[in-house]
Amino acid sequence: MQQRNMCYQTNSLSIVGKRIEMKFFTIPILLLFLFSLTCCSSGQDYMVSIVNLSASTINDAHVIYDGFVSVGGVIPTGGVSSHLSPEVPIPIKAIVQWRTQDGELHKKEAEVKKLIQKIDRVEIIFEIADNNQVTVKIEPWE
Repeated sequence: MQQRNMCYQTNSLSIVGKRIEMKFFTIPILLLFLFSLTCCSSGQDYMVSIVNLSASTINDAHVIYDGFVSVGGVIPTGGVSSHLSPEVPIPIKAIVQWRTQDGELHKKEAEVKKLIQKIDRVEIIFEIADNNQVTVKIEPWE
């Protein structure tokens, strides 16, 4: 009589000769995945924008905090550059930096967190004016 090798699929895992049902692994792995999603999120959805209110184009414009550097770069007069959903929590303070047409680099520290009320989705707007002043505005983001 000829012996046949039979292959079949089971819902069990064999570890060193012991069979362990896969259902015992599925739930803990799913819970670990969901836990990692909630722990790694910033907890609040927000957007960072830089608005150039000055009379000339600004260069190398960025908002910087907690290892985050926003998009920005060159922003013409009246222009806006926005960064959607940064993956870090909203900071207490942020540094806004930009270079004016004469090549001078400007850096201003701005309060952020204390301006935010209990709004689920916000746009944090950093306005750069002619006098090299930075104003922060918070608006609902829809």
